[in-house]
Amino acid sequence: AAGSFGGGASAGGDMDYKSKLNQAINKKYKMPLSKGVVEYNAEAIIGSKDYNCCLTAPTVLKDQYWNEAPAPSKRVAEQLAAKAALEAEFPEALAELGGAMFAGGMSAPGKKRKAQALGATSAPNAPNEDGKSKLMRSLQLLLGRPVMKTDIVYNAQAVESPQGTVYTCTVAFPSYNPAEMYAGEPAATTKQAQMNAAEAAVQALAAVVAPLDEERRVKKAKQSKEAINKMKMAQQQKKGFGAVGALQGFGGLGAAQV
Repeated sequence: AAGSFGGGASAGGDMDYKSKLNQAINKKYKMPLSKGVVEYNAEAIIGSKDYNCCLTAPTVLKDQYWNEAPAPSKRVAEQLAAKAALEAEFPEALAELGGAMFAGGMSAPGKKRKAQALGATSAPNAPNEDGKSKLMRSLQLLLGRPVMKTDIVYNAQAVESPQGTVYTCTVAFPSYNPAEMYAGEPAATTKQAQMNAAEAAVQALAAVVAPLDEERRVKKAKQSKEAINKMKMAQQQKKGFGAVGALQGFGGLGAAQV
């Protein structure tokens, strides 16, 4: 929800990206965050039980961020948006969570779906996704922001045929290209007709979406590599300081014995 503020460890043992983001911002600006500086705006995805969240903090972050994968709850959507901000602006802080950017997720019983959401995100057109989810991810890449309720409009109608009532459906994207409309194959139910229309749109937009998805993958891989390198350097520096401290300790002991 708008204005929610991260704090404390999350329930169930999952990664608390919101708190880590707040800590990273505090450290960078050397001042405590006021409530409302970081805004989380989560909305239900139309035709789905999942959520998207847009994170904005214009005074302390360079860009706005959102969850790359649909989330099963508003809370998880907010956590994923915070994770995206950490990946882009504070990769070292994210690496401190124990490689959460690369492994992620939870192992708590009964939390499988949430674990998948908080872990690594899948490609926009993953094989196990339904047509609506594929379309939502594709449109998110095309718009460059989270998909809102008004961005996808389904129009399903009942049609009488010799075999009985069937349903047809078209889908349009007023925020992307109002002039275009995509129609799917007729189906026995309204829900399936919407799925068919979504699949038709995904296929029609595939050539445009593919390079955008590749660009996203390359950018994310670069961020991951940079975070790993920085984490390794920090660990090496720690070891170096430890070795110096041990030598100084031995030197002081020797002087005391003399």
